[in-house]
Amino acid sequence: MQKKMKHDPLIIFVLFYTIFTSTIGCLSWMFTESGVFLFRIWYLMTTFIWIGLAITVLVLFRRLSCLNKLKIELPKLDMEIKDGKV
Repeated sequence: MQKKMKHDPLIIFVLFYTIFTSTIGCLSWMFTESGVFLFRIWYLMTTFIWIGLAITVLVLFRRLSCLNKLKIELPKLDMEIKDGKV
């Protein structure tokens, strides 16, 4: 029985980011006069990626806190149902 390969989006993203960084590094090494421009492009891309990751972390923490609140309230609701209060 074969298992399906599950591609993790994070692994694919890291792979593409590594290739992008290596390409920019090689191009700036080959073309020294435009190296500053290429570095600025790389810096802007990296900044946007980190901002996106920070926003994603904040959204996931908010969802996690909502799930924790629900986890705390669920046993209380279950006890009320058993007691016939609901």
